[in-house]
Amino acid sequence: NMEFARVNIQMQTIMNKFMGDHFKFMCDKEGAY
Repeated sequence: NMEFARVNIQMQTIMNKFMGDHFKFMCDKEGAY
């Protein structure tokens, strides 16, 4: 159970980083126009 929680936190961190980079990319694209 503890192992699952640790993996879940890792997945959350990876998703947050991915979404953050994607969001930043979208903002940069919007600013280019």
